[in-house]
Amino acid sequence: MAKIGIGGLKDSDGEVFKTVPPGRYPCRISKIEEGESSEQAKYPGSPVLRIGAKVLKGNESADAYFQFTATLPHDQMNDEERRKAVARIKRIMVAAGVNVDEDAFDTDDLMNAELGLVVDEKTVDGVTRNNVVDQYRLE
Repeated sequence: MAKIGIGGLKDSDGEVFKTVPPGRYPCRISKIEEGESSEQAKYPGSPVLRIGAKVLKGNESADAYFQFTATLPHDQMNDEERRKAVARIKRIMVAAGVNVDEDAFDTDDLMNAELGLVVDEKTVDGVTRNNVVDQYRLE
């Protein structure tokens, strides 16, 4: 193995994600990928979309980055869970300005789309992070 020099490494606080105050943030989707839910999820290994969005430049918290997950409908869900999963996906798409005219979509249509995110804070195991709780269409 090689020794790699990184200036500032020893003085870094090790914090990757900075929290911002709860509020509404205009964002651009910068990452979207299909994956599986964690072992802690209600249905471990179920299909999810992992979405990353960056706050638009010119805003107080410009360059803040949010990650959120949307569970895709799957066979283990009951009717109400399935309805909510479908509604969440549609809400994201409508907020992002993606046309919803059929029962399928291409994740590429969400890349670089602008939408608003409603963010609060959530503390898990003593660590406070931002939590995306809703999406809205930018005017």
